[in-house]
Amino acid sequence: MIAQALRWRTLGWTLLGLSLWVGCATAAPGETVARVGETTITRSALDAAAAAEVLPLRLQVSEVYRAHLQRLIRDALFEQEASRRGISVEQLIEQEVEAHVEEPTEEKLRAFYDEHQADLGAYGFEVVRFRLRQHLVEQAQAARERVVLQDLEKRSSVERRLEPLRFDVETKGSASLGPQDAPVVVVAFSDFECPYCARGAATLDALRETYGDRLQLVFRHFPLSFHVDGIPAAMAAECAGEQDAFWPYHDRLFEHQDQLGKDELLAHAAALGLKTKPFAKCMASETHRQRVEADVQAGATLGLSGAPAYFVNGRPVLGALPVDAFADIVEEELTKIR
Repeated sequence: MIAQALRWRTLGWTLLGLSLWVGCATAAPGETVARVGETTITRSALDAAAAAEVLPLRLQVSEVYRAHLQRLIRDALFEQEASRRGISVEQLIEQEVEAHVEEPTEEKLRAFYDEHQADLGAYGFEVVRFRLRQHLVEQAQAARERVVLQDLEKRSSVERRLEPLRFDVETKGSASLGPQDAPVVVVAFSDFECPYCARGAATLDALRETYGDRLQLVFRHFPLSFHVDGIPAAMAAECAGEQDAFWPYHDRLFEHQDQLGKDELLAHAAALGLKTKPFAKCMASETHRQRVEADVQAGATLGLSGAPAYFVNGRPVLGALPVDAFADIVEEELTKIR
């Protein structure tokens, strides 16, 4: 309990410090925040310098507040339902949650142990059996509680007014898939040489299969500085876009990340049936370098320091997260629109 209290106190001071920084750092973008002799440092320069470190902190603060709001909503829903039934909250949870969770069988415990044995080290089954049982019971209770809360929300008037962290992300001129008027727009900042970006691209494919015309996907380039083939691959994709083949080329590059050399980029175009002469001319003249560099600068201004990174209706999602993480946000956005 003491350790937990200390952790919350530390987090509290961190959030307070950040909130004070945000509250005090209210200078307009062009306003001077410091002078060094003849040199003037503006707020916009300070924002640019700190952006990559501030974004994860801002996202953390936003998620902490949203998580606590959800807990308060949960408590209110349980208290109101318990009052309606004339019982205590503890009795309600016992009746609607705990009573619906079955004791894990020995077979299920063994199967779970075998599946996660690599994470358990040298501990034998009997040593960790109690903890495994406790973990599975807690998982089942959490799943059942979500079902109960969803039902209570449907029957109650729940209105969430706390806005998540959201950015204005430019999409004009970037390659896109899906209707221009789709209610949910996902902007991907990605790097063709990055294996995590390839994983993220597959996740977005799954997301599009689920949501269809309700979702638009926009691609912006964010090749990392230590990926020597990142910028050439990004320019090649834009050259393919001149022949209306950005997305087929996009898919092929992620499928062949070990083949991003100059000759291989041309070979990919040929394999897709593109006209190789105009493609090669486009590559040789580096027609789209400025566009790629502009995307990188836009990402850096938003606070990105790595790839992949996504913005779902402006809400940042950093890293190659599982499809459920995106689906949760998409569902929230669709619900808000409805």
